[in-house]
Amino acid sequence: AYQAKSLYRPYLEGFLKMFYCVCPHVGEELYELMGHKEIIDYTSWPSFEEEKTILQEVTIAIQVNGKLRGTMNLKKDEDDEVVKNNALEVESVQRHLENKEIIKIIVIKNRIVNIVVR
Repeated sequence: AYQAKSLYRPYLEGFLKMFYCVCPHVGEELYELMGHKEIIDYTSWPSFEEEKTILQEVTIAIQVNGKLRGTMNLKKDEDDEVVKNNALEVESVQRHLENKEIIKIIVIKNRIVNIVVR
């Protein structure tokens, strides 16, 4: 924030309210310097929108015989078949699958794909 030319006032006020819990005297002084007449204790706590804190996309690791060979980003809770197909299309994974027989593909939802080859 010290390098920014300007700060969004509601964000700064929310930060000061949280900062006040750690360093009350300095937080109160800074809040007063912003032009507030009331004590910071009587103001409402900053709110958040819970739906914006939930991940919509996950990074899935791809292993070949237990060794990490790549990653991919997909929508959360994607169908297993889509995950398998996308994992097989990753270039770094394809190099490790050349001239090998795929025995099994294990998908752990939203976490990992393990391809067992021989």
